[in-house]
Amino acid sequence: MSLKRFTPHVTPAQLAKATETAQFAATTIAFRLPQFLYDTLDPTHPMSAETQRAFSEKAAAAMEGSVIAAQAWQRLWIDMAFGRVGPNDLSRKIMKIADDSAAPARRRVKANAKRLTGKHLHGK
Repeated sequence: MSLKRFTPHVTPAQLAKATETAQFAATTIAFRLPQFLYDTLDPTHPMSAETQRAFSEKAAAAMEGSVIAAQAWQRLWIDMAFGRVGPNDLSRKIMKIADDSAAPARRRVKANAKRLTGKHLHGK
């Protein structure tokens, strides 16, 4: 019996996007964390505009991503029902769904990292 080595269907472009997103997310968290702590340590202090923006952006990105994923899953199930998806295609198609549904969050985290670092570096 020969064992086949599992090779995930992740493209170099998907890997690069995931790495870039992780870097932008770390930057955004680093810049927002002090404000989040300040907003939560004093319960009488009103939530800052940046904290409110963070929560609303996360909710919007989650909703956008879930709609994209739901539509893609529907298409995948229909394609599978009509025999247009082979066993070798399935993992690639699932990775594409994951990649596409992460796009709204990826777009926002990149914009936030650029905005927050620009604000900090230029003293705004």
